[in-house]
Amino acid sequence: MCTAIGRNIQDVVKAMHQVSSIVHLGAIVGDPACELNHKTTIEINYAATRMLIEIAKGYGVERFLFASSCSVYGATDELMDENSKVEPVSLYGKTKVSSEEALLESASANFHPVIMRFATVFGLSNRPRFDLVVNLLSAKAKQDGRITIFNGEQWRRSFTSRTSLRAITLLLKAPLSACKPGNLQRGGQPA
Repeated sequence: MCTAIGRNIQDVVKAMHQVSSIVHLGAIVGDPACELNHKTTIEINYAATRMLIEIAKGYGVERFLFASSCSVYGATDELMDENSKVEPVSLYGKTKVSSEEALLESASANFHPVIMRFATVFGLSNRPRFDLVVNLLSAKAKQDGRITIFNGEQWRRSFTSRTSLRAITLLLKAPLSACKPGNLQRGGQPA
């Protein structure tokens, strides 16, 4: 399995040799980072995904797990699921929707994309992101000895990096027959 891939087509082609499954986690993540350079964001979050799809199909890769985001739903007070309508409001969310559409269009009897719409993932890392609420609150608790909550009515689903790893592992072990092309169409609506 190939875990780290760049945008350089020669490196990607070389990395795909004898690969049966791909877990595509690469992206510029979050609204603030994506707003810094729209062109680079589109190249990394969408164009690189299209390139990976084409090379993977050319090499006969069967399973393609794609890390999408709950940002595809936009701003809403409703509880969303995989059948909810997508209405991204940010460039980040729009690139994820475009990549999802490209994956769904590429599905075939031999190529099985799986779209994982992650909520906010938190946990320890070499470079922690303190724009994520759980990490920020943890840092505040450690530094200040207390945390302050504003508007206690808001909520957002979050889960640990360990939980996301377990989900990815289960999807890699699931039978390919569970990845049926055409289960969803554009917009997240049932086919």
